[in-house]
Amino acid sequence: MLLDHLVLKAAGAVSKKFEKGQRIFFEGAESNSYYQIESGVVDVVNYNEDGAAFIQGKYSMGQSLGISAVLLGEPFPYHAVAASDTIVSVLSRANFFEILMGDINLMLRINLLLSQRLYKNHQIGRGIAIFNPEKRIETLLQVLKKEHHNPELSEKFRLPFSRQEIAGMIGLRVETVIRAIKKMEQRGLVEIIRGKVYY
Repeated sequence: MLLDHLVLKAAGAVSKKFEKGQRIFFEGAESNSYYQIESGVVDVVNYNEDGAAFIQGKYSMGQSLGISAVLLGEPFPYHAVAASDTIVSVLSRANFFEILMGDINLMLRINLLLSQRLYKNHQIGRGIAIFNPEKRIETLLQVLKKEHHNPELSEKFRLPFSRQEIAGMIGLRVETVIRAIKKMEQRGLVEIIRGKVYY
């Protein structure tokens, strides 16, 4: 969690409820507020001219949305869409900066967070740019496993995303993802148990 819920409330944050599918903010909107998820799941997406979604990431409780845009004062580079019923703390940019200026540890945590997100995006972008579909998926699985899986657990990582969501993350068609995952299963890279992918 980037900012404690009580710190946000004391600084003037308001809790807002969003139903599944509702937009929290739009691509191109002014970044006048800091957003932090209290509960639920949020997809950050871009849409192409045909309306197909490219999922940039999924965020959940305690994670921030659009923080780089807020820090830079630039428009949001993507849409934030509630993937489930969600509650988000919304704090004005000015109040967020007041908290930030008084807490060097928070600045360091934000620096680490942004570095992690940038590194993840480089890894996924590299995979999209130069690899075939199987290698793209494998690169994504490696990044997601590192991000979401406890390495101390001996069991395999259960991918928390549908094949549709995987396709949206790496710019492939769902059919291509299904075929590639099947090939990866035949090569022993993944296991499919009751329709779920394990890596």
